[in-house]
Amino acid sequence: MRIRITSVTAVADGHGRRYTTGQVVDVPDELGRAWCAAGHAEPDADDATPPHQERPKKRTATRRAPRTTKQTTQSPTTGDQPE
Repeated sequence: MRIRITSVTAVADGHGRRYTTGQVVDVPDELGRAWCAAGHAEPDADDATPPHQERPKKRTATRRAPRTTKQTTQSPTTGDQPE
């Protein structure tokens, strides 16, 4: 059964898989009917939805991150001054 998760929190299927709000998943019919009856999910009417989501587009920064130019003279491991 193909369902869309509508619960506010995540739901688990008892086999270690968790589903979050908005996911469209295929689950066994008995589990799908139980989740729909409990209000955690609704039957998915859109059969055109692919079973997996496309990867999100790579995000690019709008500006460069600041760089630290300060140089330290102490040893990073011991804190001693170089000789």
